[in-house]
Amino acid sequence: MTKYLWLLLIIIPWSAEAKSFTKDEIEVVLKAVGKGHKAQLRPLMNDKRLKKTEGMVNLNITKPIKLSLKKYQHFLEPYAMRLARNFQRKWQKHLVQAEARYGVDKEVITAILLVETSFGRFTGKYQPLSVFASIYVDAEEFTTTKEYKDLTPDQKTRVKQKQDWALRELQAIANLSKKYPKFDQISLRGSYAGAFGKSQFLPSSYLKYAVSHKKARRPNLFDERDAIHSVANYLAKNGYRNGMNSKGSYDAIFHYNNSDVYVKTVLGVAKSLNQKS
Repeated sequence: MTKYLWLLLIIIPWSAEAKSFTKDEIEVVLKAVGKGHKAQLRPLMNDKRLKKTEGMVNLNITKPIKLSLKKYQHFLEPYAMRLARNFQRKWQKHLVQAEARYGVDKEVITAILLVETSFGRFTGKYQPLSVFASIYVDAEEFTTTKEYKDLTPDQKTRVKQKQDWALRELQAIANLSKKYPKFDQISLRGSYAGAFGKSQFLPSSYLKYAVSHKKARRPNLFDERDAIHSVANYLAKNGYRNGMNSKGSYDAIFHYNNSDVYVKTVLGVAKSLNQKS
C-alpha cells in the first residue's frame, strides 16, 4: 500500500492511447465472476471509460515491490510527523470519537492514514475495476506462456492466489454496485493494488468495514471523517484491543497490510505522536 508513485511510473509502461478490454477479455471476466455478479459487472466492463491497466501481472504477481524499513523511514522524519500532528489537531474531534467508539488509539488511526496516503496526498490514479480485471485476464493468459512454465511451484501458486484474489475483488465490486447503485466505479481511482480512498480499502474491505460518520449516507473514504472511523472500525473488527503495544493490536495492523515493516512503521509513528501529545 505504500505510495512510491514515481517508482510505479518507471515500472509500468504507460501508453499514450490506453486500450479498452477486448470482447473476449470481458467475457472471460464475466464468466469467472458467476451468474450472481454478471448483471452488475457487464455494464461496467463495457463502459468506454474503462481502460485496461498494463503490467499488472509483473507488478502484483511475479515482480511485486518489496517493502523495507528504509523505504518507510521517511514517515518518521520531521516533515511527515509535522503533517501527522497537524492532522491530529484539525480532526481531533473525530479521532477522539473513533477512539472512544472502537477502542482504537487515535495515534494509530492517524499513523495509518499517514502511511497509506499522507492524508490523501497520494491516493493513486488507477481504476480499481481495471486493476482487478487486468490481473485476472492477464494471469489467465500468462498461464499459457513459457515464462509461466519456468516458474517454481511456489511462484505458480502465487499466480493462482493473486488471480483468485482479483476475482473476489471483482465480485465485491459487483456487490458494491448492487448495494450502492450511484457509486461510480469507473470514475473511482486508487492504487496499483486496487485500494482506494485516504484509508486505501480494497472493495471487499469497503463492504465489510467502511462506515460513515453520518448514518444516512454512503461511506466516502475520500472524506477524512469517514476515513478515520473506517480505519478504527477495520482494526476493531480484526482484534485491536488493549492499546498499541498488545499482540492483538499488532495482529490487527498486520491484517491491514501483511507486512512486518508496515506494522513497525505505523507503531513507530503512533508512539512518537503519543509522546508528543
